Order: sequence, then C-alpha cells, then structure tokens
Amino acid sequence: MKQGDYVEIKGRLIIHHYAEVNLKQPVYEVHAAHVRKLDIPPVGVIENYDG
Repeated sequence: MKQGDYVEIKGRLIIHHYAEVNLKQPVYEVHAAHVRKLDIPPVGVIENYDG
C-alpha cells in the first residue's frame, strides 16, 4: 500500500486528549484487527474541491 490508497480498517480508534500527553494537538491511535486495500471508488470522490 502507498499514500493515497483507499483502505478499510476494522478495529478501534482511540483519541487521547492533547493535555494528557503535553502536546498541542490530539493524538490518534488505531488498533487494527484487519486492514484491507480497496479499489478506487467508481463515483462520489472529489479529492481537490476548492469551493
């Protein structure tokens, strides 16, 4: 897999509040039980919409 690929992840997302770890932004953790690469969706994806 490479950057920009579409993936399906089954698992759980944990968001740590930034103050707990002395950072300026939240920390996201993904505990993945299964990761699968998906085909590019045929419709409905606008990657560079500028309004």
